[in-house]
Order: sequence, then C-alpha cells, then structure tokens
Amino acid sequence: MRLPLSWLREHVALPPSLTAREIAAGLVRLGVEVEEIGEVGADLVGPVLVGRVLEFEEFTASDGKTIRWCQVDVGEAQPRGIVCGAGNFLVDDLVVVCLPGDVIPGDGEVIDGVAETLEYLAGRHDLTLFTKGHVDEQRLKVDRSGLGRFFQHTAIVKEKDTSAYRRLVVDRGMDPAATWMIGNSPKSDVNPALEAGLNAVFVPHAHTWVLEKQDIVPGAGQLLIVEKFGDLRERF
Repeated sequence: MRLPLSWLREHVALPPSLTAREIAAGLVRLGVEVEEIGEVGADLVGPVLVGRVLEFEEFTASDGKTIRWCQVDVGEAQPRGIVCGAGNFLVDDLVVVCLPGDVIPGDGEVIDGVAETLEYLAGRHDLTLFTKGHVDEQRLKVDRSGLGRFFQHTAIVKEKDTSAYRRLVVDRGMDPAATWMIGNSPKSDVNPALEAGLNAVFVPHAHTWVLEKQDIVPGAGQLLIVEKFGDLRERF
C-alpha cells in the first residue's frame, strides 16, 4: 500500500525536520518493510495553475471525436484559449491548467521499433529532428526519450508550416530533392514538406492528434506511405 507522508503526520507526532527517507529508515528499524519512496511532482516542470472555465464551444472532429475550444481564466490579463478533448467539466468549474513550457511527470512511450530504426538510419544518413512547441518542453521530451543521440541536428519552431520547412532547408544546406521528411501528421509534417519541395514519408498512427489530421495534398516532392516506422529500414 502507499502511505502519504501528509496522512502519517496527521496521526503521528513527527518532527517537521524529518525527511521521508529518515522516516522510512525508522520504519525499517521497527520491522516494517518499505519498498520505495516516491516524491509526487518531483519531475514536474513549470507551475501548475488552477483556472476557471469561462465558456467553451464544442465541435466534432473528422474522426467523430468531440473537441472543446475553451476560454479559461488563469489569473492573467486575458483568458487563455485552450483546446481540450475532455468533457467532464462545465462553465465556472475549476480545472488544472498547464501552460506552455510545463511538463507533467511521465517518461512518455517510445513506439516499438523506433529506437532500432533510428540507429539504423543514423548510420546511413544525416538525421535532423524537426519539431514544434515550447523549446524547453520539447528539449526535455527529447532528453527523456533517449533518442536525441541519433540526430545530428535538432530544430524547434513555433509552427511547422511551409515557410518553416523552407527555412530549415536553407539553414541546413539541404538538397530538397534528396531530403525526406518522416512523420505522422498530415498538417505539420507531410503537406507543408511536400509544398516546400521536399519528399515525405507518411507513417499513419492511430493516436495522432485530431487537429493534426488533414487530407494529404500532392506536392512537388515524392510521397511514400509506410505501415509502421520500422518499415523505413527496408526503404532507406
């Protein structure tokens, strides 16, 4: 069972200066087995706020899921516009809000075959990780994944649109005809890369965010569709 330190202090007079590890050591001396000591929120990055839902609008995405566009008061001069897939709240409810740059604890899941495939590709090609979002948050995700070692370069931008791909090509001195973008988002990966003159590999994924889904639009580059990431080893 898990025993919160706050609960234990409600029932036992403990000196405030005692740490969780010191208390655990005392329990062990009494013959109580302690399997582990966990600190909730130890790897939380950024402040977690409590906001009040002012209003929201529901719309149905192309896959049938209901998405809410919410206006949330987080104590700033203006409400925050937040896209949310949850439906378990009402107007005037208090909700937990993580702002850009915040990272909720959790290591994330690396899809099977990705690490092995990246290792293979890195031995044959110059790989660039091109992603969007808050710089510190994205760098932390890369560090936690352990995949950063396979990339010669990482570029983090606010939005992955056609102009962003064109800037990347210039900055890295890439040959568009010999460059392939690999991703699972038609909106941020495939379509803007093709429009920018690059080739693209589309790797469909069941859990791609609904707002990243679009019909694929043919462009100047070649388009390749594979079933899973590991299939890239057969193509490149």
